[in-house]
Amino acid sequence: MQLESYYNIEELTGYLSTRHSSGYKHKENWFAVSAHKGTLGNSLTAMHEIMHIFFHKQWWQFYKDQGVEDKNIWDIKEAVTVLLNLWFKYQIVDIDMGYPEHAQFRKNIKEWFLETRDFKTTLTKACKYINTHKTESPTWVK
Repeated sequence: MQLESYYNIEELTGYLSTRHSSGYKHKENWFAVSAHKGTLGNSLTAMHEIMHIFFHKQWWQFYKDQGVEDKNIWDIKEAVTVLLNLWFKYQIVDIDMGYPEHAQFRKNIKEWFLETRDFKTTLTKACKYINTHKTESPTWVK
């Protein structure tokens, strides 16, 4: 069976950008990686940005329904990419470092996932954590 649509995403577009940064637009189903980073680094970056797109599609509303503020959902979305290091440890040559402000949160997410091996359970624990700890976002996040 061929997967034709996953979370209503029939197509993702990847761009190679001349900018030094990467990014994505979840509503338009595209992401961009930097031509300055190289193939190996961009493999991880592409996975990171694609994970963000799917997070928006599947989990953003879940967190809104739990009363989590957008800024804190952003923190969860960024911190949960630590799981890429587990899922793709034999396919990537670099690791997803995340933001320094999320170091403890990322450690917790990794531990929660290793305990259960269940993504939804891990994200539910992240929801409870963020509602009681309000992790520090990078200063530029509003």
